[in-house]
Amino acid sequence: PNTTVDVQLEASLVDDSGVSGAVTVTASELMLIAPPGFSFPEVCGDRCTSGGTSSQLGQATAILASPDAATLLGSRHIFKVTTPIRSPAHLVWVVEGRGLAGEAVSWGSTQGFEVNQMKGTSVSYGSIPNMQRALIVFLFTVGPQTNDDEPLSMIEIQ
Repeated sequence: PNTTVDVQLEASLVDDSGVSGAVTVTASELMLIAPPGFSFPEVCGDRCTSGGTSSQLGQATAILASPDAATLLGSRHIFKVTTPIRSPAHLVWVVEGRGLAGEAVSWGSTQGFEVNQMKGTSVSYGSIPNMQRALIVFLFTVGPQTNDDEPLSMIEIQ
């Protein structure tokens, strides 16, 4: 909670029947709209800059931009986001693909990840009055992790 983490995004274009790669669109920018409570650091990655807060939605935005005007669809991108203290009720991420002239050419949405308190964690330290320095031990219980590699599917805006 309330920490900056790396998020991996892969957006690909699908046609009306759900087939990926059948339609080609150049999206040289991806505008990210985070769920409520999430925010982006000013520089949120190699190709990512914070867009501030959307006046319409009140949610944080960021722009992933291609340095050479190539499409960002079909490849993986890593950006940083700061999580809220607790998970919001709606965890939907929205991505808008923008063309070379800045026009919307595609969009998509996907369910996000929950922000969970660290369970099975403890801190131990010596309890001696007026102690100026002490050893502190942090214990973590690590459980199974899930790896959801399913890419975000976007549709073309016509």
